[in-house]
Amino acid sequence: MIKILHVDDDPDSREQLKWWLQYSGDQLEVKSTESASEALEELEKGDFSCVVSDYDMPGMDGIELLQAVRASGKSTPFVMLSNFCDARMVEAAREAGANECCAKESAFTEECVLLNSIERAIGDNDDPGEQETLKRKAPQRGAAQHLDVRKS
Repeated sequence: MIKILHVDDDPDSREQLKWWLQYSGDQLEVKSTESASEALEELEKGDFSCVVSDYDMPGMDGIELLQAVRASGKSTPFVMLSNFCDARMVEAAREAGANECCAKESAFTEECVLLNSIERAIGDNDDPGEQETLKRKAPQRGAAQHLDVRKS
């Protein structure tokens, strides 16, 4: 079972993405939260295969959430979603330790883009069972729709 923690302050985006991820496969379990502080509480309660977080949120944004997750010692794979994946945001995500950055629009319109980003992020953690589950769900398309933020 792949457990995704999804963080987004926008209720429509949160519900749409949660529904889509759950629809994508019975091996995906999605827990959605509306704030970074709520996400940190969930991460304290249990382990997740990957965090998928919006970048622009009130209070603590996605980068600050990622920094808090890394400061807690967790190496949970992290995919940053943003309406605007500009160079500044991608660099900040890279420096904070994000595995992937994905434009929100492509995550909603090109169904495999987010699953591919999650697969690559989880692949960084080397769990073959989770990687295989995602490979069956998302053919490799849409490579131009995400930005790989891993350090080369």
